[in-house]
Amino acid sequence: MSEFLDSLKGEWRGTATTWFEPGPGFQDPWKVSFRVMPGGGVALQDYTMSVQGAPHQGWALIAKEDSGAYTVAWADSFHTGGSSIMNSTGAVDAGGKLSVLGSYAAGPDERWGWRTELGRQGAELLLRAFNITPQGDEYPAIEARLQKEPSGQLG
Repeated sequence: MSEFLDSLKGEWRGTATTWFEPGPGFQDPWKVSFRVMPGGGVALQDYTMSVQGAPHQGWALIAKEDSGAYTVAWADSFHTGGSSIMNSTGAVDAGGKLSVLGSYAAGPDERWGWRTELGRQGAELLLRAFNITPQGDEYPAIEARLQKEPSGQLG
């Protein structure tokens, strides 16, 4: 059982800021659903979002391993193009925030890092992702601030 995963259960809605490069980003709506598998060690994140008004969908499987580490397998129709899966690993810190790190090909001989953070801030769910250059420079890619929907309200 994962108390962290259990805390995510339900339907969430809010706004995300997306950055393609450092500087001003742009905002679009997000809808996110988390379902937790019986036993509480695996969750499915299913989301719809817009990027500059264009609709996209994504999924992530989040698993708490027996060791206590977390593994995330993530794909969406925008960031991973719907044809690849990014695998990330990490942990939940003492403050209850999951932080996982993966990487993606950015050309034939180059890989960039992708760090994702997910956690509650009071009643809000905060999802942040960061691009990491091959030189180790990190900058924001996504920041979604989501509020939990009352049961049966998300369409």
